[in-house]
Amino acid sequence: MIETHPSCYRIRVRDEDALDLFKFEKLVAQGRSMVRENRLERAEGLLKAALSLWHGPVAAGLDSRALAPLVVGLNEDRLTVKEEYFDIALKLGRHQQIIGDLTGFVAENPFRERACAQLMLALYHSGRQADALETFRTVRTRFSEDLGIEPAHDLHVLHQSILVGRLSPVATPAGNVLAPPPPRVPGRHGRPAGVALLARTSQNSATPDPLEQLRLENDLLRVERDELRKILSLWLNSNERVPGA
Repeated sequence: MIETHPSCYRIRVRDEDALDLFKFEKLVAQGRSMVRENRLERAEGLLKAALSLWHGPVAAGLDSRALAPLVVGLNEDRLTVKEEYFDIALKLGRHQQIIGDLTGFVAENPFRERACAQLMLALYHSGRQADALETFRTVRTRFSEDLGIEPAHDLHVLHQSILVGRLSPVATPAGNVLAPPPPRVPGRHGRPAGVALLARTSQNSATPDPLEQLRLENDLLRVERDELRKILSLWLNSNERVPGA
């Protein structure tokens, strides 16, 4: 319904299915509800249907300052839902099937660490450990050269776990599938959602969190590295004191 006003026209939408945006929001809400109920295959289908409604930028061709904040917000929503879709696909074991989409997504959004972690996981669980490590090196170089910073600490933890082959297998639908990570909370360190996809090794509630387990293993590796450095330092010092060494 188009209404005529003295200074403008107004479009009044009376049917929720009349706009793709409304359908998108409805499907996303349903998909997230399915995730909470651990009905992942149903959630995957709903989010995929929601994302299929996008056919280009929001309000393409409209140069409006009033629309600019809305456009940015809606585009961010789309990217977040895309990452949620990848999360679900990884939990369902569709690693190889999404590598192509993930690679393109990371190429278009190179500073979204959550997606970078997801791509590393998809490659690793597809038997492509070297490619997963190379992805991290590419991400790290990009962050360093373009932003002058390092990627998130959790991305380093994930890289170290892939490097030493200590990454837990991703849960299958028949196993213990972790719920989506909570949103970032002020005052707490955020983490890429891909890291939260690591499966628990036991149903026992006393089992440490997978990410915490990775951190402990990473700390152990640091201790071993420091000890090795001390040994090498002592060896070099002893050689300096021995003539002809």
